[in-house]
Amino acid sequence: MSAHEIVKSTERLDKVWGRGKEFLGSELPIMCGAMTWISDPKLVSLMSNLGAFGVLAAGNMPPEMFADAVDETKRLTARPFAGNVITIAPNYLDHLDALCRKRSAISCSRAPFRAGPRCRRPRTAAPRCCVSPRPAVSPSG
Repeated sequence: MSAHEIVKSTERLDKVWGRGKEFLGSELPIMCGAMTWISDPKLVSLMSNLGAFGVLAAGNMPPEMFADAVDETKRLTARPFAGNVITIAPNYLDHLDALCRKRSAISCSRAPFRAGPRCRRPRTAAPRCCVSPRPAVSPSG
């Protein structure tokens, strides 16, 4: 396997990993966790291109920079990935709006409250989910 080939699963792993693969829409139920200033377009697209599910971190990035990072990730991969927005960050709503406009999957974290109706956008090809103390959106919308 080269550094850029999709990782192959096995029949036995497919049985164990089936739900995760279906939920994420990826070949492998492995998430590249969002790490502010580390999970950039290059890392996220590499993980997605290898068959995992990359997650782009918004952190407290300026909204325009985060929107550019989403565009760059989409340019580098046609595979599923998410943007992780932190609901206690000052730029949270701008980050969330950028993901919704760009029709990317959404992962909300560290929510002291429900993420609310902004997560409920028209259906996209990508799953939408919010991981918080009380999930706000399921992958089916």
